[in-house]
Amino acid sequence: MQMSRAEQIVIGEAPAGWQDVVAVARHGAKLVLSDAAWARIDNAQAIVQRIVVSGERAYGVNTGLGALCNVSLQGDQLSRLSRNTLLS
Repeated sequence: MQMSRAEQIVIGEAPAGWQDVVAVARHGAKLVLSDAAWARIDNAQAIVQRIVVSGERAYGVNTGLGALCNVSLQGDQLSRLSRNTLLS
């Protein structure tokens, strides 16, 4: 049985299924974010920026993770935390 191959998979309009993962990983479908997904990303970024500017403590935003949750981070530490979290 041959599956039809989507040329583009849009994330954010409906839940992604295993077929979407296969289309991207095996068949080279282009992965794009919907306008709604970009809006949610922009909203989340604005929330994080407000937390950072206000100095309010928020787990994983300006504190360490796990056993380091009580350690406050500032400046370059915040950037490193974000990068390391994404890469882990």
